[in-house]
Amino acid sequence: MDLIKDMLKTPYKNFEMIKFHTKDMGHCNDGIIFLKNKENYLALKIAVETKKKTMLAFEFKIMRKLMHDNIVSVYEFKKIEQILVMEMEYVIGSDLLTFIMYNEKDYENDTGDLQCPIKYQSIQKISNSILSALVYLKNEAIAHNDIKPENILISNVKNINYIKKNTIIKLCDFGLATDYNSDELKNALNSGSIAYYPPEKTLPHTFYDRVKLSIDYGHAGDIFSFGCTLYTICTSQYLRPNETMWGFKIKVCKSCGYKNELFVSQLSRKCGFCTGNIQNRNKSTNITYEENAKTILKSRIDTFNKIPNMHNKIKRIITDSLIYEPLKRKNAEKLLKQCKKRFK
Repeated sequence: MDLIKDMLKTPYKNFEMIKFHTKDMGHCNDGIIFLKNKENYLALKIAVETKKKTMLAFEFKIMRKLMHDNIVSVYEFKKIEQILVMEMEYVIGSDLLTFIMYNEKDYENDTGDLQCPIKYQSIQKISNSILSALVYLKNEAIAHNDIKPENILISNVKNINYIKKNTIIKLCDFGLATDYNSDELKNALNSGSIAYYPPEKTLPHTFYDRVKLSIDYGHAGDIFSFGCTLYTICTSQYLRPNETMWGFKIKVCKSCGYKNELFVSQLSRKCGFCTGNIQNRNKSTNITYEENAKTILKSRIDTFNKIPNMHNKIKRIITDSLIYEPLKRKNAEKLLKQCKKRFK
């Protein structure tokens, strides 16, 4: 960390470093530095050249083309000694996950039953902002591939239940994005965060051999991840079973045969999409992966719909986002119209 500070001291001598966050604290391979001076704030996404060169350069290549009120802006990409730097807009505030965790104790009522402590007006504002960004991205033939609360920034508010007209909500982190106008469909298949994966991304690549990769599929994946994010806002839980806010391993389930997540903190050996055991193949079952996934989705949505204080309009939007078949999901434009109409 001190080495990186020294490298950046001269080119940013007019700025004061106010925060430093790295994803790999041991080696400082990449992270974000927040700077300020008398007039401006600035965020620097940094990476060690030998490790993250291609990924960070690709992210900048995508983001420099984007200009939208609900997407973080980027300014410049440069190399400073061994460090690659992407200068970005600094959204003063916090990410959505932090707000959710702050309210976590309020997601249960006095009897221990699940409830939603977030006001409908706040859910509407967040939903409108992200869907507006997704409409724009689809028109630009770009899929974000990593929609989740950690990548949604909120400023000018201290409590998520008191979002104001001047509250800024922006989508960030395009490191896993796909540009469908590019000759190379980078990140088009299995990129993203496991907890917010659409079902089709856990299928083997033979699934994609049967379809033409296009922005329609990439956008549909973003819509499913948006639905998962909205579900987390309303419940503080992940959509899929055996998941919490912390960590995962990826294993191959020997029952259904596909990639699944393993709940690390409880060392569960149960598949995330079926009832099979990770270690022992259940040869007696004839249930397919698709049937397992559909059953799990239906079960989780049915449970969600039973939350007593959950507005029916929110339930409808989430249900429309979490359809198993990619091209049967409503696109962002339809969901945005639906969201604005339903919350009036």
